[in-house]
Amino acid sequence: MAVVAALLGRACRGRASAAWRIAASHRAVYAAAPTRRYTTDDATAATATVDHVAKEPLTPLAKQLQGQIKATGPLSVAHFMRQALTHPVYGYYMKRDVFGSKGDFTTSPEVSQMFGELLGVWLVMQWQGLGKPNTVQLVELGPGRGTLMDDMLRVSKRFPAFRRAITGVHLVEVSPELRRIQETKLCEQLADGVASGGSASGIPVRWHGNLEEWSTDAQFSGSPLLVAHEFLDAMPIHVLEKTKHGWREVMVDLDTDAESEVNFRFVLAPSATALANQLTADARYANLEEGARVEISPDAWGAVNQMARIVGERGGSAMLIDYGNDFAKPNTLRGIRNHRFCDLFTSPGEIDLTADVDFSFMRTAAQEFADVHGPVTQRDFLHRMGIQARLQMLLRRAGQDRQQQRHLIGSYNRLTDVAAMGSIYKFLTLTPKGTPTPVAFEALSVEPAA
Repeated sequence: MAVVAALLGRACRGRASAAWRIAASHRAVYAAAPTRRYTTDDATAATATVDHVAKEPLTPLAKQLQGQIKATGPLSVAHFMRQALTHPVYGYYMKRDVFGSKGDFTTSPEVSQMFGELLGVWLVMQWQGLGKPNTVQLVELGPGRGTLMDDMLRVSKRFPAFRRAITGVHLVEVSPELRRIQETKLCEQLADGVASGGSASGIPVRWHGNLEEWSTDAQFSGSPLLVAHEFLDAMPIHVLEKTKHGWREVMVDLDTDAESEVNFRFVLAPSATALANQLTADARYANLEEGARVEISPDAWGAVNQMARIVGERGGSAMLIDYGNDFAKPNTLRGIRNHRFCDLFTSPGEIDLTADVDFSFMRTAAQEFADVHGPVTQRDFLHRMGIQARLQMLLRRAGQDRQQQRHLIGSYNRLTDVAAMGSIYKFLTLTPKGTPTPVAFEALSVEPAA
């Protein structure tokens, strides 16, 4: 991969790396709140007047959720999570820039330009491995500030044939505020500094509210190269617990305990539901002991299944990058605020909610329609793509600037150290059936040097 890094050395200008995440590694798990069984008596208790001496103020979204629970009973965790993150008015992602040192968390593309550069080179090599199709679409799901796409497009300029093949950039984004930020980052600027809103160095840019909207776009042309970075972790999850009576769904109810600061809590549904039975029918859940919990995201499964169908039918590939494990891990749902973990029921709509991705579950979603490669760790992927050689080039470019040198080395360590992002973040790729194994996903015989 030294050749890859050498190409980058000529291609890419240095972009100042963003601030590091202050929070602990994503491997840390915020403990789930205790549950109790929901009964019909709770419907009366939910409407009772209690002196909430220790309660935090209700956010506008919390007031709406409170009203829903009083009217119809406890909500599924998936419904609570969906409303907290993407409510059209009060959702966390809908109204602010949540990234970077001034936000609540920092993603890998914001840590260092090296991440996006190497992923951009991987797309070029993937295009070559797929036979250099004449037209391709770059599609990013959950593009954040647009930093990753910006880095990948900058790299593409170094590979003229690939660059000419790109007929469009498609961004799947629900947040109006983030769309504005992405447009400012990616699109051509007019003399007055206002984005032109349609072209990234001559390549058309289009926004879509969901994957289905993109896939049916009349402007779609070319094999898709999809990238979903920290997209699946924000997909709503259902939480289920195994009891002596079978699987029961964990629900969200009002917390009327005056000693609790938050306004919501977990409770167990009193009986099994069709959804609970369907979600836990997988044989891998059969031998779990009483008290075990599982987190299952039908939304994430559906998104990966749809990506696999698209890749299987139209060619191209899909790269899924997220934190998680290649198995189901319980109690990973947590809240994040100001780069620290917090109670997941704190200030609904004002904090991030996230859960680890079960890559084994994602594999089952894709394998009928596409070949599945990985997951490999972020550390392995970046080392295989030549991040160490790229780091050395940037260090030489920094000259005698010790502060920049320290920042580059720190960013490299942050991305690749097993105690930081190097191990918990995983890469999973979908390709058409029967196509070659993608670069960086071959079996690794020797551990890369630290």
